[in-house]
Amino acid sequence: MKKRYVLGLDGGASKILSQLFLINDKNEIINESRPFEVSYKDIVNFDQSFIPVKLEIQKKESLDKSITIQPKELRQSKVIINAIIKSIQNFKNFDISAIGFCFPGIKTKNADGVSIMANGPRNLNMLHQLNKKINLELNCSINIKNIYDDSLSCVYGEKFSSKGKLNNCSNGIYIGGGTGIADGIVYQNQIVDITAEKDFKKSWEIIADDGKSVEECLSLGGLSQKWNSKKMKSVESLNDLFLKAKMKNKKAEKILFSAGKAFNILINSRISFFKSKTNYPEKIVIGQRLGVLLNEKNHPLKNIIQKNNFKDIPIELSSNRNTAAMGAVYLAINEDNYA
Repeated sequence: MKKRYVLGLDGGASKILSQLFLINDKNEIINESRPFEVSYKDIVNFDQSFIPVKLEIQKKESLDKSITIQPKELRQSKVIINAIIKSIQNFKNFDISAIGFCFPGIKTKNADGVSIMANGPRNLNMLHQLNKKINLELNCSINIKNIYDDSLSCVYGEKFSSKGKLNNCSNGIYIGGGTGIADGIVYQNQIVDITAEKDFKKSWEIIADDGKSVEECLSLGGLSQKWNSKKMKSVESLNDLFLKAKMKNKKAEKILFSAGKAFNILINSRISFFKSKTNYPEKIVIGQRLGVLLNEKNHPLKNIIQKNNFKDIPIELSSNRNTAAMGAVYLAINEDNYA
């Protein structure tokens, strides 16, 4: 039985998670390493004060084909590239045959760069920069072929992992929460690429009642920023927010109530897809860091979400941290041009 190692890279707004998977000749995962994380803040020249270009400007420049990458974006992009290289370097002692890489944001036409990025710098030549560094600095001939959508990768991971919450689900909705929001749909046992469907809006394109996007209201990064981002680190801010909500702090309760409404808006948007197909979802899966958090007993946000209007659709929580990395590996090994 032929076996090979394939590396999964899950890029986020604040860190890179990498994991090595052992694959058999049927393209099945038979073993996996522990996840390895590299935070951007631990990389030289990381800009703690970096603020992404406003989305309105990014969208206009993308539509007009007049994208102007700012110097601050170039500098921060180099930090991300170096973090990815460090992640790959961690597995240098293994004979890696392929790399599956996913990253947030709207990709360029050939999926070789990022043209719109809500929580980080744009990089139109990301894949070229990565492969050049891999070849020169790691003395490795492997090339990353595509930048996969992080939402799509999450759904693939939950669908095809033996422990995935969508493993035996024919019709389901996935919501993943970290710095941003990753979400997706399984319809008639097939994964729908919502980035390729014109009728689907991403979470950062759906506007809630308060004028903020669903992503701003529901993501952990958005919750942290709403609460106390200037005085605390994001993790400390979140912990403080949830603690104060338990203590009935009005501001904290308002923020979490807004998150619950955003969740409802996003789910209703996805349910409308199923209804248009005269179908209905079997379950809602909440994953990534949001799924881990909501697994805690009597979590205040969990209590709000459970009081929604979807009582006929069960909600399941996934605590798999490697979902997107695993999904990126599945996408990579099943490409027609995979060798």
